[in-house]
Amino acid sequence: MQSISSYLSPLFGGFLIGCSALLLMLVLGRITGISGIASSLLNKGTTDKVWRLVFIIGIIIGALLLQLIMPKSLPFRAELSSVVIVVAGLLVVIFVLLLYRLAQSQHLFVILVLINHYLDMLCRQRLLNKV
Repeated sequence: MQSISSYLSPLFGGFLIGCSALLLMLVLGRITGISGIASSLLNKGTTDKVWRLVFIIGIIIGALLLQLIMPKSLPFRAELSSVVIVVAGLLVVIFVLLLYRLAQSQHLFVILVLINHYLDMLCRQRLLNKV
């Protein structure tokens, strides 16, 4: 059985995500949806791109700051270099956004998210079994 302290970090992370979603709703009247925010950056018809870009940059900077301030906060360390991980992540995001724009269907996007979630769980399970 896990101790209560093992649940505090995810609880705090969820709290921060909820606070950021609430802040975005209160300040701009927008609902936080990362896929919508990111895909609107690629849309030529979108006029309010500045806050969207700042929001995504803030997510990246927040993750980097967390890693710098609390290096042991992540459950595992990747054996690949940070540059390879960042490039791979950007390629996945670009690929998914292109698929999303091509299909213009939320059903395809939901399927891709579910596949990504399943693969993420599978990778985490394998990594935890190695420890």
